[in-house]
Amino acid sequence: MTPQPQPLPLTGYRVLDLTTESGHLAGKLLADLGCQVIKVEPPSGDPARRKDAAGTPTRGARTGLFWLAYNTGKLGVTLDARTAAGRRLLERLVERADFLIESSIPGEPAAFDGSRWAGLNPRLIAASITPFGRGGPYRDYRDGELIAQAAGGLLFLSGADESRPPVRLGVEMAWHMAAAQAVAAMLIAHQQRSATGQGQQIDLSVQESVTNLLFKAPLAWELNGVVDGRWPSPSAGGARRTGIWPCEDGYVSWVWWVARGWGRKNVPLLQWMAEESDVDDLLAVDWEALSITTVPKDLVRRFESAAGEFFLRHTKAELYEQAVQRRFILYPVNSPRDVLADSQLEARDYWQSIVDPDSGTLLTHPGAWFKSAEYLPRARGPAPRLGEHNRYVFQGMLGLSNRELVTLKATGAM
Repeated sequence: MTPQPQPLPLTGYRVLDLTTESGHLAGKLLADLGCQVIKVEPPSGDPARRKDAAGTPTRGARTGLFWLAYNTGKLGVTLDARTAAGRRLLERLVERADFLIESSIPGEPAAFDGSRWAGLNPRLIAASITPFGRGGPYRDYRDGELIAQAAGGLLFLSGADESRPPVRLGVEMAWHMAAAQAVAAMLIAHQQRSATGQGQQIDLSVQESVTNLLFKAPLAWELNGVVDGRWPSPSAGGARRTGIWPCEDGYVSWVWWVARGWGRKNVPLLQWMAEESDVDDLLAVDWEALSITTVPKDLVRRFESAAGEFFLRHTKAELYEQAVQRRFILYPVNSPRDVLADSQLEARDYWQSIVDPDSGTLLTHPGAWFKSAEYLPRARGPAPRLGEHNRYVFQGMLGLSNRELVTLKATGAM
């Protein structure tokens, strides 16, 4: 008999989610780990409700895919913290929360109030996700995703063609990375709270979160005497590695390697190439004896020319299958359709279905983001409709009467 997963590790803990779209992922991750997450919106609704999957504003009354994707498993309430009554409601929720996440702009009426909240609830772990942190010289600067990627250094490295502008990566990469790092920091603080009983305040800068994405780039000068640029960056000797290659039905990602422990990674691909064309001269090279700073440019041109011709004769699936079997480093450049059809994700039972609350139809949604014999983190319900859980939270948790709810609604506090 297959053992049943245990209750999720954060079952029984309550999160107050005051974030804008920049922090929605943090609340979702905590919900997936078992927390009861209360998403607070203004009475008019979070603007992210009207955004498509890419975060672009849409027209019409239907809830957009952005909201449905990043708010699964949450409870939804409305309150206007700009009003005195709404602020009192918020503070009563703060008193009963274990975690709080927010992303307000300093100076807004409902902005972060760490000292006040800590006084109300000394055990509270509050994470603030802002563009440049709350204490730095740029704390009052606003930003968007493009600015965040640029300020963090990511745009300096993105886009292989230096004759064109840099390329923004994917969807809201900077903000999502900051949200994930906020969750990691909150879990560390939670461990400390378990020992001391004291909460903490976490001040997280999106700019610093992006810098953490840059892999070896911040150390490139110290290690190799070069300033990393667009990937793949040139070596000190001037040899540039191509990173994205056209193949028969799309693109793959592959680069050649040199130096001890790395150069051997070229050999399995060259052995496969030798089955179709003459690359004996490349097979004879001692790739481990070469250095990234001194590799001859003519050798680079020869290898890349042969590889480029070879890739064009094969599909993404063929190249990836052989990469796995022969053990060389190559990845398909997947489209969203490719990801949905990925055999590994299917074998992991990764996808799950959630309900679109507007239409009642089932939507395919990412499931468990890690596998465990004990836990199965996944979305435990659809994203909430506007104000869907007002009565459940304000009456069931705070003990408000029907008359009080009617009054609060009439005065615009919820």
